[in-house]
Amino acid sequence: MELIARRAAFDVGSGAVKLQVADVDVASGRVVRVAFAAELPVKFALDWKTHGRLSDAIIADGLGALRALRAECAAHGARAYAAVATEVFRKACNGADFLERARHELGIEIDVIAQDAEARLGYLTARALGARPRGDGGGVVAWDSGGASFQVSTELAVDSAGAAAGTLAVYAGALGASVATALLVERVQKSTLRETPSPNPVAPEQADELVRALREAMPDAPDWLRGARAVAAIGGPNSLFNAAALVIAAERIGGKRGGADADAEAAEAAEAAEAAAEEAALLRLARGELGSDDERPARGGGDGASRATLKMRALPLRHPHARADGFIAAEPPVVIERAHVRSAVHARCGESDEVLALLGYAESGLLVPKLCLLLAVMEAAQLEAVDFWPAIGSCAGVLGSAEMYARGRELRFESEEGGGE
Repeated sequence: MELIARRAAFDVGSGAVKLQVADVDVASGRVVRVAFAAELPVKFALDWKTHGRLSDAIIADGLGALRALRAECAAHGARAYAAVATEVFRKACNGADFLERARHELGIEIDVIAQDAEARLGYLTARALGARPRGDGGGVVAWDSGGASFQVSTELAVDSAGAAAGTLAVYAGALGASVATALLVERVQKSTLRETPSPNPVAPEQADELVRALREAMPDAPDWLRGARAVAAIGGPNSLFNAAALVIAAERIGGKRGGADADAEAAEAAEAAEAAAEEAALLRLARGELGSDDERPARGGGDGASRATLKMRALPLRHPHARADGFIAAEPPVVIERAHVRSAVHARCGESDEVLALLGYAESGLLVPKLCLLLAVMEAAQLEAVDFWPAIGSCAGVLGSAEMYARGRELRFESEEGGGE
């Protein structure tokens, strides 16, 4: 007989605070049903890179995000929990101060985990999502990339030293979306994050230089990763993988997507044409090439420019290819090809934050650096394509960890005003 427990998993990353509440088969660690999942952007790593420490403002934002997600645990009846924190909290001089405030004010004890442990959770998350193994007797290849670091991991059948099957191999770097943004601003654009909070608009040659700089900062890819197929890239709605998928879809890079029948392709083409007209009008409006007061549509109709004007009056916008939760509207896994990523980088160069926001891109200041980092890792590892599996951080891996829940940590909801202590 299965023993099902409701669990909460917090993943406090370098760019977002994430929570997943689910019913879990205690014996196997299998997620039976997800009751709630959310990711709240908090740019810890970018703030750390800007100030040299976590600012009071970002700490307040992070605690606010945790408080909101803790309330969701109460709403969904999840008391048993585990919580992990990643790269920026390993490096920021006051990272431990934030974690202590989370414990004292919210009753959430958060464990700072090493990068190898982070890689294992990413690997377990990819397996939980259904990613397929490499096909050579080894395990799934999982790629997790956040605000301050990335990890690619797999279980080897036999490693180069003849280790036993099941050995976790890791390829990692202290490079994430926020670190790439800082590199672009400071090294390529010769400025500082205090003076230039956003690198936009990014010139194509600056993007190319960033890719080269990222490549130089990466370790050589191991044999097991070089040219690998079926790499499972996991990430949330603000991940570099989702960002690339949205740009590729919006730009129709690569043409038709496989697997759709003729009718579906025709309908998609019609939607794409309508979206293109609207996007063109949005761009013209944002650049001051159209007078918005002259473009208001008549009730019940209007051309692309008219609809675009209404959208500008109703910011923020949702990307036309995104679901309500921000993920790309496509069945997983979504195949992302390296050649298409390179085209995506240049497709979004030259645009301001305002234009990118109008087009529905979250974290517009990080968009081009995210694409450049994705391209740099794919080039370094000689990956022709990766499979994107939408995920709320590594929460699925945390949920299945018997070790983490063996600590018996529980949230207390009866004294919300007094915090956890």
